[in-house]
Amino acid sequence: MSVARLAIRSIRGSNPLLLRASAHAAFRPVRFFNASAIKLNKQTSELKSILSKELEYEENDSFGLESHHEAWLANSGFQVSNTDGKILAELTKTTSEEVIHVYFDVQQVTNNAFATRDEALSEDLDQDGLNEEDVDDYLDEAFASVNVVIEKVADRSAVGFDMALSIKNSQFSVNGITNFDSVDLALAETAEAETQRQLKYTGPLFENLAEELQESIQSYLVSRGLDEELADFVVAYSAYKENQEYVNWLGKLEGFFK
Repeated sequence: MSVARLAIRSIRGSNPLLLRASAHAAFRPVRFFNASAIKLNKQTSELKSILSKELEYEENDSFGLESHHEAWLANSGFQVSNTDGKILAELTKTTSEEVIHVYFDVQQVTNNAFATRDEALSEDLDQDGLNEEDVDDYLDEAFASVNVVIEKVADRSAVGFDMALSIKNSQFSVNGITNFDSVDLALAETAEAETQRQLKYTGPLFENLAEELQESIQSYLVSRGLDEELADFVVAYSAYKENQEYVNWLGKLEGFFK
């Protein structure tokens, strides 16, 4: 028996539970755990400090919609649905005969715009400096997906339009058109509904349709408010909402580390 264990027994007696507890206490690497705790606390404190600074900066730098976008929204008939905490935004427009739903991913719209511009700026700086025309050429390739569902109030049937939004020109183009016997399938957010939608026929390539039919569909969409002004609003609102979501995200993250 070691001297250490004899010393412990002389103090604690012969109770084996006390002996094991005392031995554990005597040889516990106290300095190791204390050092780790200090290190962890330091890292947490540093992270909280950085988050606080970033949150303060973003709150001071936050922005709203410009007045002409607010005026368009007030007069367009569209309303912004509350989707706080989500990257998917929804606009709705209701008449006595139809309900129009417009869905778009604010992160996709914003990221595509900034990523394409950053790529253009990087390319220009590697050559002969900044060239705004080259930036515009890169922006020609920036698109985001916009899904439109037009619901007929009378029988609740619907037609879905899979559309692409040009970030540069604020214009919509049609990729596919889907018929729905019930609007429920068109709007449901379940995985099963998403699978069913993906399996539905969406028609031929839009550019393969008869030119007269293409023009008629485009005119119909414009008559429902799916025009350049809406496209411009989608881009502006995406930047605004993405910024708001980022500020809220920072705030919750900072709160976690308090």
